[in-house]
Amino acid sequence: SVYNLGSGRPVPVRHLLDHLVRRSSLPLEVEVDPERLRPAEVPLTCCQAQLAERELGWRAEIPLETSLDDILEDWRARVASPAPAADVL
Repeated sequence: SVYNLGSGRPVPVRHLLDHLVRRSSLPLEVEVDPERLRPAEVPLTCCQAQLAERELGWRAEIPLETSLDDILEDWRARVASPAPAADVL
């Protein structure tokens, strides 16, 4: 089966961006380019995780902000580490 995982609460993309900007170690400013905006195709969408809960007993327990912080820390570590050398034939 394919499972859709989430809290069941809609979260605007702007909320995700604002959280990551607040956690950034760089001074960032977000600018909206009106030329690139388009009307929302779906005004509201959220996860329906009932199948995962029913079949797997899965429930959202980790706050979204914690997951975003973990992703940011992972990328910070990736950027800080030198890339492995590619094998040359």
